[in-house]
Amino acid sequence: MWLENINIQNIRSLKDFQTNFSNKLNIILGPNGSGKTSILESIHLLSLGKSFRKGSEKNLINSKEDFIRVKGIINSKQRPLNISLSKNYSEKRIKVNNIKLKSRSELIGLFPTVIFSPETLDIISGGRIARLSFFNRIFCTIDKEYTHDLIQFEKILIQKKFLLKNRDESQLDYWNELFAEKAHKIWKKRYKLWIEFIEDFKDTWNVIFPEKTASIKYMNYSEMNVSKIINKLKKIKNLEVQSGRLNYGPQKDEFIFFYNSTPIKEFGSQGEKKFFHYVLKLVEGEYIKKKSGKTPVFLLDDLFAKIDSIRIEKMLGTMVDKFQMFITSTDIHKEGVKSWVTNETKLINL
Repeated sequence: MWLENINIQNIRSLKDFQTNFSNKLNIILGPNGSGKTSILESIHLLSLGKSFRKGSEKNLINSKEDFIRVKGIINSKQRPLNISLSKNYSEKRIKVNNIKLKSRSELIGLFPTVIFSPETLDIISGGRIARLSFFNRIFCTIDKEYTHDLIQFEKILIQKKFLLKNRDESQLDYWNELFAEKAHKIWKKRYKLWIEFIEDFKDTWNVIFPEKTASIKYMNYSEMNVSKIINKLKKIKNLEVQSGRLNYGPQKDEFIFFYNSTPIKEFGSQGEKKFFHYVLKLVEGEYIKKKSGKTPVFLLDDLFAKIDSIRIEKMLGTMVDKFQMFITSTDIHKEGVKSWVTNETKLINL
């Protein structure tokens, strides 16, 4: 699976941009602020229907315009996919082969991408939610049932939060039963998928960087069945009502990353964090390919900063013949960049 071409209108500084791509390596060159990341952002919109960058979606729209539009043709073994997304200040429309989708969740998994950027480094350096979101995104990409359960669970969370905020106990037992059923399913599926992911992570790490150790620990996972979860919720009911907050459930899960047996968030250097981040992303791509049968596209923004050239060689060497890749860079002559340019490489100058 690879992206053949793209047409972008009014996304940040890109007023009207279109180009074809190589099915292997694409290098996007230009000074800071020229729109390199906006191209990756546009590809990500075709994949998940939203940006990977922080901030309001309204910021996507060029300040002098009132809409955005991005279209792309994806080469797939099954059939070509023609995906388009348009958005103004009040509405977003997503179409696949000219059929309008009812919700963004229908897009998940059709055209998988893996994004590596300064923003996604929050997986390593940020809070618990960033790591939970990372794993949820992967598991939703490969498992529609998990996606459905997670969406339903989020709706239950909204209802529980509303009741607790207003100290309303009248319907809490009803929503706790629904909460317990979905929590059990999510925990069971999440743990199974995480076990598979961590095995792939260990294997990949040992190939790329055998002289150092790395591991991931899953915290707060519960093996309790539905009835035990309900009993747990009954025991903490008064506490949740008094605090007005949820104190238990799979939304509280945490994942801790270890580098040489120490938590990398607290003790890792910037280079070590970025390399760990890269390995996570590589495993994400390999895992999605193995589980879904679809080869994801890699979007690598600012890959070369704060990582030495030897590690860059190892990184690209594991990917260049497996995936379609998009890499942003300010300079083709940077160490580790030019050596990978071949006749099949597409250079995009902005």
